[in-house]
Amino acid sequence: MSNKKGDRYNSIMQNLLTIFRSVIFGRCPVCQQGKVFRSFWHTHEHCPVCHIKYEREMGYFLMAIFIAYLLDGLLLIPLAIFLFNRVSVTTNIAVLIGVLLIMTPITYRYSRIIWLHIDQLLSPRQTEPKT
Repeated sequence: MSNKKGDRYNSIMQNLLTIFRSVIFGRCPVCQQGKVFRSFWHTHEHCPVCHIKYEREMGYFLMAIFIAYLLDGLLLIPLAIFLFNRVSVTTNIAVLIGVLLIMTPITYRYSRIIWLHIDQLLSPRQTEPKT
């Protein structure tokens, strides 16, 4: 009986590792091979490998905005707390704005990739035939 629990745990951990790796390297949530972005700012319309359509409907990536807010908050709130009594308010604000400007392109990309993977977990889709 404990062997089944161990196998299940290993399977879950392997799936999480695969998803984490796919998110870090910007890969398709279905096949984990195709790249999501074709350039720094633009996503592919379909996965180059398994051909699923990334944007299921108009406004599909709106949820990625909330993920970007979360990522920015996870970065900026601890930084603001750290700087609170160490520097002046003006310096604190300048540092936070500078970090936000630098991180925005990164959080833009990763928020879309994370949203694709969350959506795949919540509402799985299969690969589509190439048309």
